[in-house]
Amino acid sequence: MLNERTKQDIIYLILAVLIVVGVYMASRIYNMYNKPLEYNIARNGRIINYEQDVAYVVREEEVVDTSEYDKDMQIVTSDNSRIAKGGTIASFAVEENEELRNKIKEVDVEIQELIKDVQPEPTQELRSVEKSLENEIYNYVQEKNYYEDITNKKKYLDELLERKVKIIAGSSTKGSDLNKLVKERESLEKEINQNKIRVTADKAGLVSYRVDGYESKLSPNSFSNITVDMLENIKVSTDQIIPIDTKQVKIINNFYTYLIVVSKSEESKKIMLNDVIKYTINNNLNTLNKGVVDYIINENDTRYIFLKTTENVEKLAQYRKLNISIVWWNYQGMKISDNSIFEDVIKDDEGNEIAKLSAINLQTNTGYTRKVWIKVEKQAGGYSIVDNYTDAELEELGVPEDKVEDRSKLNLYDKVLVMT
Repeated sequence: MLNERTKQDIIYLILAVLIVVGVYMASRIYNMYNKPLEYNIARNGRIINYEQDVAYVVREEEVVDTSEYDKDMQIVTSDNSRIAKGGTIASFAVEENEELRNKIKEVDVEIQELIKDVQPEPTQELRSVEKSLENEIYNYVQEKNYYEDITNKKKYLDELLERKVKIIAGSSTKGSDLNKLVKERESLEKEINQNKIRVTADKAGLVSYRVDGYESKLSPNSFSNITVDMLENIKVSTDQIIPIDTKQVKIINNFYTYLIVVSKSEESKKIMLNDVIKYTINNNLNTLNKGVVDYIINENDTRYIFLKTTENVEKLAQYRKLNISIVWWNYQGMKISDNSIFEDVIKDDEGNEIAKLSAINLQTNTGYTRKVWIKVEKQAGGYSIVDNYTDAELEELGVPEDKVEDRSKLNLYDKVLVMT
C-alpha cells in the first residue's frame, strides 16, 4: 500500500507531464495556424528569349552616274528623305569661287575661337555626336585604311563636327554669337553653289548620299551571288554609319530591306522559309519589328538568314552591317512563380478522374485561401506567364458546368501562395 505522500508525488508527476504535453501541443497548433505564408503578387510581366547577332543590310538601290562632274556634289535634300521621280537629288557647281572658299575658312577660324570657352549643356544629342566622333577616330586608328576610306572618313568627321557646332551654338550662353557665324557659313555655302547643275531622280524612292561601294554586290536581285566569303570580307565596322559621299548619290527602294542575320543558335536551325521573325535594331525590346524569311545559307554550324522587312527602311539605309536582336519568342501577361503552380485533379461524384488542370492558391484579404485554375502560356527562368481559362475552354476539357460557373479567377495584384 502506498502511503499518502507517495500518492501525492505520483499525482504531481502526472500533472507535470500533462502540462508539458499540453504546452507542446498548444505550441504546435499555434505555429501551424500562425506560420507566415509565402506569396508573390501577380503582376504584368514578360518572359522573352532573344539573341544578339550581326546582320548585313541588303537593299534594292541604284547609284546615280555622276562621273561627268569634276566638282564636289552639293546635297540639296535631307539624307534618306523620299523623293518623287524627276525630283532634284543633288547639284554640282560649274566653277569654284576661291574668294568665297577663303571666307568660309575665316569663318571656321572664328567659330573655333568662340567655341573654346563654351561649356555646352551635356544633352543626349550632344553625347551621341561625341560618341560617334570617338568611335570614328578609334576605328581610324585600328583599321587598315586606303586613300578612299580616309577621304570618306574625313568627310564624315567634318559632318559630325558641324553637327556638334550647331548643337553647342543652340544650347550655350554664347549661342547667339555662334549662331550668327553658323548662319553666315551656311549662307556662304549657298552662295558658292548658286551656279550649279541639277541632278534629278529617274525613279521614286529614298535619296541617300551614303554610297559605300557594295550597292551592286549586295543586291536582293541576285541572292545566289552572295556568298559567305563575300560577307566576311566586307570592310565595314559593325554599327558604323556609312559616311556621306560628296561625289555620289543613290536611290533606294523605300518599300523593303533585307537583313542577312548570322546565327549559330539552336533556334535558328529550326527556321524555315516564309517563317516570320521578330527583331529589334536598337535593343528596345518593347518595340519589335517583323520580317519574313526569304532565303537561307547553311555554312557548317552557322546559318545566314535572309530576312525581308518593310520596317525601319529609312534607319537601315544608314548601315551596311549592324548588331541586331532576334526575338525567338515573347510572352507577356500575368507573371507568377513556378513554385505557385500545382496540378489539380478533378473527379466526378463517383471518384473518377475527369480532368487535370494547372492551379494556384490565392490568399484573400480575410486570410482564407481559394483555388484558381490557370492556363500556363510559357515557363522559363522559374516564372510563368499565365491566364484564366474561358468557360468554353474548361467545358471542352471536361469540367462540369456547375464547377465552371462557381470557379474563381486570377486578377492582377492578387496574392499567389508559394508552395514550400
